[in-house]
Amino acid sequence: MLCGVGIEWPPSYCEIPIGLAMSGVDPFARLASIYDRVFPRVVPKYDEAVDLMLALLPYGAEARVRLVELGCGTGEVLKRLATAFPQAEIRGVDSSAAMLEVAHKKLSPFAPRVSLLRHDLSQGWPEEVGECEAVLCPYVLEYLAPEAQELLLQGAFRRLKPEGRLLIIEFVQPNEPRISQVFRDLEYRLISGTLARRQLSEEELAILTDLSEKGPRHPLSWSQRVEMLERVGFRRVDTAWRFLNFVLATAARP
Repeated sequence: MLCGVGIEWPPSYCEIPIGLAMSGVDPFARLASIYDRVFPRVVPKYDEAVDLMLALLPYGAEARVRLVELGCGTGEVLKRLATAFPQAEIRGVDSSAAMLEVAHKKLSPFAPRVSLLRHDLSQGWPEEVGECEAVLCPYVLEYLAPEAQELLLQGAFRRLKPEGRLLIIEFVQPNEPRISQVFRDLEYRLISGTLARRQLSEEELAILTDLSEKGPRHPLSWSQRVEMLERVGFRRVDTAWRFLNFVLATAARP
């Protein structure tokens, strides 16, 4: 069941699947209220990567296309999509009720063409979501086990129309460990500066640290990502942009 953002949105209005979302623990609940304000300040090149991802969509502003974001969180990318493509039908999918509640409030001006669905992405593609021209996966795949990543990408491949586009933002595992170390050092300096300017509190930092330490991460190497995408059936797999181990990738369905 899709949750239109133009209506009241208690969690009971959405289908809640078996899996993470049914565990009774929402690992992103504490993060939801601070995500929009904090993440762009502590993740290097965050806004640049998102802006480039939208720029890579090969559609004009008046295109009547269907766009899907997996792991939509608080709806920040959905908001940018809805603004850039005012005629598009856009759907966001996430497992976190707390994140979707923030997204619902943010996206109400774009109802009814923007909708939200609560779904555990580790269980694969949400069958409620039909065919689309593009699937966006920003900052989500590495939080899934490799077999779950491939299952989700298989579903995306099936639902994409011919010449449909897949866009991914993720952290990859580099062959040279120094690359990750340089990125971590940069991230540390960025966080330290944000703390010094009082743009981030010690409590908020604790929330970020707790999630980072407890949340399972499964980053692939770039070669593994290419192999997985091509195994699923995608073609024209490429890195559109890269900053150390932070990658924006694009692929097409033949």
